[in-house]
Amino acid sequence: MMKQQIISISAVLTVLFFLPFGKAGVSLAQNNAIILDGAFIVLDGGTSATNIYLVVDQSSTSGIIRPGGGHISSEGQYNFVKWNSGTSTGNYVFPFGVGGNAADYIPFTFNKTTAGNSDVSMSTWTTNQQNIPHPTISNVAAVTNMIGIPDSVKNAIDRFWDIQSPSVTGNLTFSYRGSENTTAAPTDTFKTQHWNGTAWDPQAGPGNPGVTTGIGTVGPIPGRTTFSPWVLTRANLSPTILSSQNLICNSQCTGKATVTSTGGTPP
Repeated sequence: MMKQQIISISAVLTVLFFLPFGKAGVSLAQNNAIILDGAFIVLDGGTSATNIYLVVDQSSTSGIIRPGGGHISSEGQYNFVKWNSGTSTGNYVFPFGVGGNAADYIPFTFNKTTAGNSDVSMSTWTTNQQNIPHPTISNVAAVTNMIGIPDSVKNAIDRFWDIQSPSVTGNLTFSYRGSENTTAAPTDTFKTQHWNGTAWDPQAGPGNPGVTTGIGTVGPIPGRTTFSPWVLTRANLSPTILSSQNLICNSQCTGKATVTSTGGTPP
């Protein structure tokens, strides 16, 4: 049976986090809210048998605020931020980041659009260029492959997201570090794909241009009711004219021919 370790923010307190970055950061929690005033909270050590949860016991979308910056680093599927949203709706911003680097702030926005009584649990983690390690869903159905991703792994950004929230609908907006975009055509359009337990669903979302530096964003992805692991993938492109040249057919026809590609790169 899976065990859970829960860190609950439900009272007025001040916590001094001594971090492995050579300096301390301060995190304040007040009125059941987490106030990040330049602090970096690092969640670590969660496993499939023992999940770790940082619980925000505040239904308001102001349950986590960051007036002085800072972020929460999960970097593992089993290190969750769990937001007890109750029947409230609105933009719940999970202030994820990587390590103690302020520039690596990669927030995830869950725009809850139905008033179902629910919590929202989130984790995210970077991977290698083959998107390994794969996630496990409900400790039963693992992501077994990247088949179904356009051109397979080379067109998926090196990060996973695990979103858990029963019986509600939300619009999803993802962020990622440009350095994680090691795809074949990193500045093309990117959408999302969801693992349904046996395969990757078709791409979703309006699409956003990819970045290789700074922070990129994909979304919002509207009306989602299934929240198991997600990746960001390069969209299949419409045919693009690459060149045009004169065409001569043994003196029987004249005109121009165009050469096109559906993959965004020359044939």
